[in-house]
Amino acid sequence: MKSYVLLITIVLSIFMACSAQAQTLRTYDDFSGPYIDPLRWLPRNVSSADDLWAYEGGFRILKGKLSYYNLAYGTNLATDGTESMRRQLYLREVSGVTSIETSIQIMKNGNKITGCPTPGYPEPSVTRIGFGGSFFNDGSGVLPGNNDYTGDIFVSIGLVKLSNSTTIPPGYMGVGATVRQCINSDCSDSNPPLFNTSFNDLFIKFGKKTMLRITLDKGAKRFTFQVGKKIVETYIYPDTLDDSQAPGAANGGMRIEVAHYLANCPAGRTGGWADVAFDYVSVSP
Repeated sequence: MKSYVLLITIVLSIFMACSAQAQTLRTYDDFSGPYIDPLRWLPRNVSSADDLWAYEGGFRILKGKLSYYNLAYGTNLATDGTESMRRQLYLREVSGVTSIETSIQIMKNGNKITGCPTPGYPEPSVTRIGFGGSFFNDGSGVLPGNNDYTGDIFVSIGLVKLSNSTTIPPGYMGVGATVRQCINSDCSDSNPPLFNTSFNDLFIKFGKKTMLRITLDKGAKRFTFQVGKKIVETYIYPDTLDDSQAPGAANGGMRIEVAHYLANCPAGRTGGWADVAFDYVSVSP
């Protein structure tokens, strides 16, 4: 009996992997350069506080890759919580995306993130490097494509490091994935995540190129998250969640992002540094 159960488990795992990879992806940009294509990309920098120092940040094509970096320092506010500095590149002229993939490489000495040592300010600082967007709307949105995220189902995957992490070794970053249901126009607010996970036993070493992919299968009502050749997680959303309406976000809000969420600290500014390379971005359809 145990043999049959094991066989069924293996078959299902193979089926899920094949289904997730069955979608044919097209290369959206391979960063062959020499410059960022303005017809493909729209840059946006988002800072949540005037007192946050956005020291350095930007992107360029370097040796056939998108070189992307971000350096910022937090505020001296005597308030628990974080302020963010997010550098984003949005995909233009895409719609109905059901799968998005990229390859991320953290450069040597490519991340440093510090928290606040002041007692009573326990919120950690966080670096997040990832990608994603809105795959569909739950039906509560007003009009598809008008850049109002209300009701959008926003999905992302990426690399993460917390300033107080004791499980991620030096020279590595962790991997996390999230599915959120947006409840306001810019998706700055959302319900508690429909799905949120960190892969505690999966660490990505600085200098190593790592492929990550998100795939939506509406027929099975599921999102799969892939790291390298392995599907690391599957989220099956409830039958009651309507997936028939296109996203409200223009172009699905599909983006790549290098972001710091920096702890407020009256004793001194917290800091975040990230230096990464994206090898390509592919989408389906």
